[in-house]
Amino acid sequence: MRGVKNFFVFIKDPPVWFIAAWLVLTLAAIGGSIAAVVLAEGAAWAAALYAAAAVTLAYSVYLTVKCAPKIKQSAIKTLEKRKFSAALLHDFGFRTLTFAVVASIINAAYVAVNGASAIIYGSVWYASMTAYYLALALLRGGVLYADRRVKRQLADGEPERAKHKIYLGCGIALLVLEFALIAAVTQLVMDEEHARTGLIFAISLAAYSFYKLIIAIVNMVRAKRYSDPAVQCFRNINLVDALVSLLSLEVTMIATQGGSMPVMTAVSGAAVSAFNMILGVIMIVQAARALKREK
Repeated sequence: MRGVKNFFVFIKDPPVWFIAAWLVLTLAAIGGSIAAVVLAEGAAWAAALYAAAAVTLAYSVYLTVKCAPKIKQSAIKTLEKRKFSAALLHDFGFRTLTFAVVASIINAAYVAVNGASAIIYGSVWYASMTAYYLALALLRGGVLYADRRVKRQLADGEPERAKHKIYLGCGIALLVLEFALIAAVTQLVMDEEHARTGLIFAISLAAYSFYKLIIAIVNMVRAKRYSDPAVQCFRNINLVDALVSLLSLEVTMIATQGGSMPVMTAVSGAAVSAFNMILGVIMIVQAARALKREK
């Protein structure tokens, strides 16, 4: 009886190593079930594999809910042992700048995919998007470079006025970029044949676009508590990036289905462009006021 009781106590609150091993087992069981559906549907061993996948998945859900705080605490303790990961964990500004570098690398790959799509499908729209995302990548890099220079100046006793100049320049750049987006949308509305693309690219774009939108919204909420102008710049650039990606996704889905919806494309393009232009104007006004106060 004691052995059974100890077993249930262990199952109720297992150690971290067991949780990790069980999650790996769950993924293996799910993968095996998917393979069984394709290769041996109806076989006896396949039914046993389905049952194993169901049991492991059910217990994994319990572990996720029950042991999430323990896993989180263990991960935090591990991350805090190293300087870089500790700063990444507790310093929102450092985390934002670090993720901005990662986002720039991912964005470079995204630019390459758009460029390839433009060449393969002869798409003027994706050529325009390639240029637009490349401009956003350069803007991210410019803000990151300027922020590092400003931090060195502050270490030498220079005033913080330069930070607001970064914010002002970012706002002007976003405003100018939206005129290019308006031109691209206008050209698309006049000739939607230039938006041809493939199904695989459309599915990939959908997943990436929604991911960017979720991350941009989360960072926008968090950045409100952080007054660093560079962090605010990255927050706004990411939001603009996500909204334009959603517009590109809409165009892609319409083109994939072989349809033509110029009115919907025009309205969506105007809405995204207007929002991004207003955001740029707000940044310019905020930076101008801050610079005026510091005179």
